[in-house]
Amino acid sequence: MSRMTRLPEVKANVAAFNFMFWEFLKIGVSVAMLAAAAKVVPDLSWPAMLITLVVCMKMNWLALLWQGRVTTTRS
Repeated sequence: MSRMTRLPEVKANVAAFNFMFWEFLKIGVSVAMLAAAAKVVPDLSWPAMLITLVVCMKMNWLALLWQGRVTTTRS
């Protein structure tokens, strides 16, 4: 259960702000890690790393497409 659905008494705008805050924080940490990678790995191949990053992020969508639509049968 997500945090947004756990607290129904919380107002919608507060829940939306909290969600957006944590998403921006996640993006900021990702950018910081990319910047740190340039310092830690001196011979970094940026195109290869960025392509790998995009492929890894899209694997969830690929898994959903492979899974297909689940059908239930009624008895």
